[in-house]
Amino acid sequence: MEPIVYRNREARRAVIVSAALLLWGALSLIRLLRGTEPDFLHALGLAWLAVAPFILRVSLGRTTVDERGIHAWRLLSRRTYAWHDISDITVEERTSRGHGAYRIVISRPGRRPRPLPAPYVDIRASRTRYEELLTQAADLRSRLRAARDSHVA
Repeated sequence: MEPIVYRNREARRAVIVSAALLLWGALSLIRLLRGTEPDFLHALGLAWLAVAPFILRVSLGRTTVDERGIHAWRLLSRRTYAWHDISDITVEERTSRGHGAYRIVISRPGRRPRPLPAPYVDIRASRTRYEELLTQAADLRSRLRAARDSHVA
């Protein structure tokens, strides 16, 4: 089985935005530590210092699929899901705070479902991108069936 790597399409943009936000936050912190009078922009810069790592965590995630299973990589965490541990692969809509995405979710017996870091599609994305995600999920399900069949044989 040829390994496949899924990455998020918007990763480059998110890295640029996060770098700008981190720079803004760092400059705000430096200015405050040097005794500058705090204002709204400094407070906003410090808030971005807290938010930027979450943006990077979501956008830099990737998923690798090979003969051993599915390997999910996120900033500061890595998980491997062996084929024999996976019971189902579905596409679910995940929303929070007015934003959402369609994600591929792995179900395992006796454990909570886990969304994969990539691929995912924003809920406002085009129909073509959504159908592409459904195709990728179908490919993962076919690989799951093939791994089960080879494990049984």
